[in-house]
Amino acid sequence: MVTTTTHKTLRGPRAGIIFYRKGVRSVKANGQRVMYELEGKINQAVIKNAQRLCAGLTSRGYAIATGGTDVHLALVDMRSKGLTGAPAERVLELCSIACNKNTVPGDKSALNPSGIRLVLSCEERVLELCSIACNKNTVPGDKSALNPSGIRLGKTRCCAVIVVDFIDKALQLGQEITKVSGPKVADFNKVIGENADFKSKIAKLKEEVENFSQAFHLPGFEKY
Repeated sequence: MVTTTTHKTLRGPRAGIIFYRKGVRSVKANGQRVMYELEGKINQAVIKNAQRLCAGLTSRGYAIATGGTDVHLALVDMRSKGLTGAPAERVLELCSIACNKNTVPGDKSALNPSGIRLVLSCEERVLELCSIACNKNTVPGDKSALNPSGIRLGKTRCCAVIVVDFIDKALQLGQEITKVSGPKVADFNKVIGENADFKSKIAKLKEEVENFSQAFHLPGFEKY
């Protein structure tokens, strides 16, 4: 038995899935059974998203703690940029970009981590966003071609720079704030709350991020 969530790498509504058996997807004319293999395709797409994000951040001078990634997340070491995890997390959050502060190799305390963790997901619109061209596609069991449950991967194209650019702008803003506030997180938050110029810059970038993200529908229940 395997369990997982639908709201992380699958980018669905907040819920869970319980797999209790391996099903047959279809049966060929010769009687050979074809098993489901969707998890492999989805996982590979997620990994490609994460690798493209890492490559984009590296090109902007950010250090990836492991030199890259072969999983669904990117661990970014912020020390080379003069930031620690908490201020980086906070400024990204204020700009509507979700992440978590995270320890990286060399940290002495988990209470003051030097990195941030960015997690990637997989869905047709998000794949397009992160440079992986694909098309929605019907799978066995779908009742309508207008509302398919699957994706079909195709050629790649380069547009991940948009996402990296948003992250980079927010973190550059974090650097500016730190120069005024100093290293303490409490002072960092105080400056954000009191400095009209920083508040204006954050609001502007937040608007850009939210306007861009509105094109990518988040599955769920509309009334909630």
